[in-house]
Amino acid sequence: RVAREGAMLKQGGGTSLFGRKNWLARYFVLRGDRSLVYYKDRKSYLAGAEPLKNARFDVEACRREIVDTDGGGVRVVITDTASGKALTLSGSRPDPNNEFEGWIEVLGAT
Repeated sequence: RVAREGAMLKQGGGTSLFGRKNWLARYFVLRGDRSLVYYKDRKSYLAGAEPLKNARFDVEACRREIVDTDGGGVRVVITDTASGKALTLSGSRPDPNNEFEGWIEVLGAT
């Protein structure tokens, strides 16, 4: 069962030549068991592909927090408390239907 699905931006783990972390569009699925997984894109998900490597988080076992950005927006940081692995998410821009706000609510970020 799927609780929510849709595209969000995920901050990459590597850094560019200029020391910045890239933002990548990914397709996220929050399953009924409260596991959050992500795929390269919606097409991959619909084709039955496996989630990307290391792309699974047990939302209930993670710390979920909202972080304000310098530009007046917000991001959600999900941290696996056991491994310390973190996932930083942002909404797509523009976001006319406020999809990201829906994600914040369903993830229970505070």
